[in-house]
Amino acid sequence: MYLSSNNRASKLFAIACLFAMSVSVFAQSDDSRQKGKGKHQRPQFFELDLNGDGQVLLAEFKQRPVHRVSHEQIFRHIDANGDGAISEQEFVEHKPPPRPKRD
Repeated sequence: MYLSSNNRASKLFAIACLFAMSVSVFAQSDDSRQKGKGKHQRPQFFELDLNGDGQVLLAEFKQRPVHRVSHEQIFRHIDANGDGAISEQEFVEHKPPPRPKRD
């Protein structure tokens, strides 16, 4: 099929616009993810379970930064049964203590 140069140019322009819009949407979604990074977001269990065995040991837990208190203190608080490992159930059911209000 033979396309006139005007028709070809129109199709190329449409494709270029679609490409530009998709790049723009991708960049905006990436920016919105980056905005939340400055806040202290709770990691997902699989992000802490580095070896994928279904539990998080203190050594794995220490691979993530924590704020305000020690890794050990947080780990003990989450490890409800005190067996030295955080199960996914313990992690999901854990409710962080309320943060002190700022003046």
